[in-house]
Amino acid sequence: MLTFALYFPGSLGISLLQDSIGSDFSDLGRKLLGGFAVAVVVAIAFTIIKLRLRDKNPPPAFISVTSCKEEDATSKPPGD
Repeated sequence: MLTFALYFPGSLGISLLQDSIGSDFSDLGRKLLGGFAVAVVVAIAFTIIKLRLRDKNPPPAFISVTSCKEEDATSKPPGD
């Protein structure tokens, strides 16, 4: 579902870029560079927001479900 939600705005943007009047190679290069810059800014903003939310709400500490104390699995039985 998310794929379709992202596909249609992307295809609309591509169709609008293709319909622009007088697009030569230098103009398309600027549009490509601008799109890349926007993608980098969005990715950095998303990462910063996600890290700040994680810092505000840290994950809870690990709680063990075992009720007995673990023993060393490599210990030798007494009497050998």
